[in-house]
Amino acid sequence: MADAKTQSTSKTISIYECKIISSNGEVIDLIKPDSFSLVNIQLYEDIYSPVIHGYAKIVDGSGAYLLLNMHGNEYLSLSFGRPGDVGDRKYKRTFRIYSCENKKQKGDSQTQTYIIAFCSDEAIFSNQQTISRTFEGAHPGTYIINVLLNDLKINIARISPLLRQLASKQPANVFDYVLTKYKPFEAIEFFAKHSLNENGSPFIFFENRNGYNFISLEDLFSQPSAGVLTHSSAKFSLPPEAAPFDSSMVSHEYKWTFDVLEGTKNAYYADTLYTLDLIRQKFTKQEVSFKNFKSIDSLIDGFFPDNGAKNRNNKSLSQEFNAQPKYQLTNYGQTETPYFISKRVRVNNTNIENTLIQRKMHLQMLENTRLWVHIPGNPYYTVGQVTEVDMPLFVQNDESAKDRKKDDFLGGKYLVTKLRHSITPDSMETFMLLSKNSVGKRMPAAAINNQYYNLARDY
Repeated sequence: MADAKTQSTSKTISIYECKIISSNGEVIDLIKPDSFSLVNIQLYEDIYSPVIHGYAKIVDGSGAYLLLNMHGNEYLSLSFGRPGDVGDRKYKRTFRIYSCENKKQKGDSQTQTYIIAFCSDEAIFSNQQTISRTFEGAHPGTYIINVLLNDLKINIARISPLLRQLASKQPANVFDYVLTKYKPFEAIEFFAKHSLNENGSPFIFFENRNGYNFISLEDLFSQPSAGVLTHSSAKFSLPPEAAPFDSSMVSHEYKWTFDVLEGTKNAYYADTLYTLDLIRQKFTKQEVSFKNFKSIDSLIDGFFPDNGAKNRNNKSLSQEFNAQPKYQLTNYGQTETPYFISKRVRVNNTNIENTLIQRKMHLQMLENTRLWVHIPGNPYYTVGQVTEVDMPLFVQNDESAKDRKKDDFLGGKYLVTKLRHSITPDSMETFMLLSKNSVGKRMPAAAINNQYYNLARDY
């Protein structure tokens, strides 16, 4: 049997387990060929979501709905993979069923169809808990592990190795927090919003098939590629060391490759933060440009998606700071005021000067180029991975040439930000949204005295 990881256009899938486990002790197998069966499953991952979720459409001609006494305390046990998968190469998870939708009769028969919605059990458990305590003296990753283990009571195996490794590091900056009546996932999102690495790259928290992750965008970008996606009509020579998930895209669509109107309206490229300290009576102005972030690793593919062309103010996209000014109160430096020193009061810095604009800008710029791809079903792909795209240039090609020309700007590295596995009893397809904040090749600029560009700009 062929290795399931090799290049293939097959939709073949093996569903090893798909069972509904009811709180009344009953268990129904959805893949047995009888009057209660699975039509399809849609399984979703999102880099901006704390949990995985999905939907399953079911045909019920045996009264299983009543047998299970379904009301939202049921679980879906799911395991699938491509032929030949063994061990942890299979996708295996248990989800909480939280709703039943579109329950209706099928034609004039005694059969009904309905859709069950499911998610990671922690999404429901988080809604039932609140946190009121102090977190101090450690990296936010340590706080998050604390919440996952002590409040959400998850199995430690579902904390990604990267998160465990991060929590064991000596933090560059320690911030203390006192949280009151936060739900666990609200607390985790709060920690994420206030976390940057040493180069100013923001952290994000999400769940994928490997577990719960808390990692900076910069560290995500630095991962080895999980695979190479090629256009179905392309002629490319893959290197012998190519990653094992190489596959040909069934179809693709760029949702957009840039949107400067949106970017300038919402300050993707540059912005200004005005802060007021009421205690010290101090007003400050801080200009932030995405192009001037501390590390080139802030870009997934090496080059800023702009050639520096000037507007009528003789400034580029990253030099106009008045797109969407922010106004915030701050407590930065209040601990050093003479009064607080005399009273031995320590003020916990909100750190908005380093997080508010920077985080928003990083996440917005990640959406600069977005590519939907449809590939043969592959359970190995998951959100948070880096993948490469060999995109051909759509120009006249020399048919005798060995290789088709590549698009060096829109090809290259992407981050998997959304993913959907579409599963039926005998087939599987995978759909991914790939995002990038950069281009794979430096963009050329017109000469400063180019008469055509200057005329167009001044028109």
